[in-house]
Amino acid sequence: MAYAHWLWVATSDQVCVLLLAPTRSAAELKQLLGENFEGILSSDCFSAYNPQSATAKQKCLTHLERDLRALETSRFAGNRDFSSQVSDILKSARLAHRDYHSGQLSLEQLHALRLQFEFQLQAILDNPPPTGWPADAQRLRQRIYKYWSDWFTFLSHPEVKPDNNDAERALRPVVVHRMRQWHRQKRLGCQISCSDV
Repeated sequence: MAYAHWLWVATSDQVCVLLLAPTRSAAELKQLLGENFEGILSSDCFSAYNPQSATAKQKCLTHLERDLRALETSRFAGNRDFSSQVSDILKSARLAHRDYHSGQLSLEQLHALRLQFEFQLQAILDNPPPTGWPADAQRLRQRIYKYWSDWFTFLSHPEVKPDNNDAERALRPVVVHRMRQWHRQKRLGCQISCSDV
């Protein structure tokens, strides 16, 4: 009999923790991070992360940028315009983060740029074309507003990266090993692959 399990991962610059769990619920995340997590939680927009306490949260820009790129070839000009304008702000924010780490910006300047980028982003979201944002752009607009405080945390806490690529890279070797050695839904295979890491 096959059992579906999910592999959760938490990474930092010093440690990587894996949790094999039967669900993708917020309860599993709480088991992984604890009741009162005092770090900064970087993640995508999966709903299980919403109840988790944290000092601050950073939503993955890479995921948002991927969805914005999908609008670049839309037949609706509003989608293309939305993608271009929002993407430009995200690129500028990433560049500011790199400039800080290369010594070209002070922490105070980085903090000020966060306010500037948020002001620019809000101006885009609140000023649609006369016909309104098309449905796809509107969907991303709603997501951006839902997690408004979580997109530019990396500019207030520059030790944080603007994406969750580290976690995804940490998962890859385990997933590849599991797929090669065991059927992905066999409980025994999952357990062995995790114990082998």
